[in-house]
Amino acid sequence: MIFCLSQLHTGTWTTIAWLALHDQVRGLMLSSDVFDVLQGKPVQDKLQESGLYHQEFHRSMVYHEHIRPDHWSENRMCRTQLIMARTNPTVIPIRDPLLSLISYQHRAEIKGKDDSDDFLPFGHVLDRWIMMAEVFGILKDHVQFICWDLLDGNVTDRLSEVTKGLGLNQSPCLEVEIENNSMGDYPLKTAYQDGDVDALEDGVLWGDGLHELKIRESSLRPVLEELGYSDLLWWS
Repeated sequence: MIFCLSQLHTGTWTTIAWLALHDQVRGLMLSSDVFDVLQGKPVQDKLQESGLYHQEFHRSMVYHEHIRPDHWSENRMCRTQLIMARTNPTVIPIRDPLLSLISYQHRAEIKGKDDSDDFLPFGHVLDRWIMMAEVFGILKDHVQFICWDLLDGNVTDRLSEVTKGLGLNQSPCLEVEIENNSMGDYPLKTAYQDGDVDALEDGVLWGDGLHELKIRESSLRPVLEELGYSDLLWWS
């Protein structure tokens, strides 16, 4: 089993689409549908821009969970996820947190759920980034991190390293369209690409998300720098 552990809107489905191409991967299961799949109940296939994904249990499957708080300690990362990450080949997709929040807001707006309980407040989302940052030292030697927005011309080399780190052979899964599951262009994304901080402050993250991110810089920046990020728009 390969464990895919992710933050919201960091390239989860791009990662799953890439892994699904590998000839040693035999199934997919999302944590939200575990009980239905294992009990043989009908589960709707997941339609993404990169394809249609059928969930089934297999010992060589990809299993996905979003990073979440621990049941006994709400300010810390779930301990069972840490155990899973330390005992199974694990991949964590990464993007600039600001870009992931922009995508998160856009998805909520186009679904008309920005005022719904289906979407967490930005502070809660960012707290999950903090949880990961706090255990990064525990994870970094055991987990393969894919920083999708940093790959550019280094896609093949980096994915080859990740494939090896996950214990998979070098198969055609090295080829992947990074924009497969993109939501296309929209004003906030364009402002980010243009480095237009004023536009982001005026229109992004429902008013306080950018501030929420900035006040967590001291905790997140060292981890992001170690992963290869530099000069992000929200850094002081």
